[in-house]
Amino acid sequence: MRLRVLHQLDFLTLEYDVVREYIHAVWRGEQTDETIREGYEEILQYLVQERCPRLLDDHYAIRGIWVSQAEWFANNWFPRALDAGLQRITVVYSQDFFSRRSTQEAVAQVPGGQVLAFNEPETALQALLAL
Repeated sequence: MRLRVLHQLDFLTLEYDVVREYIHAVWRGEQTDETIREGYEEILQYLVQERCPRLLDDHYAIRGIWVSQAEWFANNWFPRALDAGLQRITVVYSQDFFSRRSTQEAVAQVPGGQVLAFNEPETALQALLAL
């Protein structure tokens, strides 16, 4: 079994690919400021636990406006994730207009283009595994 479920919430499933060493965070449904923070704190916990250097952050199936969390993601969560050993992160854009804009804002606030965003999960995975 290559994918192991690490944690599951109503709005987020965390899976770990034990062969390719990445966490796949599969978000779904309507997001709020609270679910965004809770979800990213869970992701951080499992990045540390698994000593995982890569994250595929899949927003494909989420909805809602959470742009108010973009600054927190870029200036609080992301530096802590780097300190925890995160080396590479790719994000899959949501199909929902407002959630896509929220993701775009969060990615734009991370300095130096350290987060790459894609329209399709497979393209994001290929980019994550490159190098």
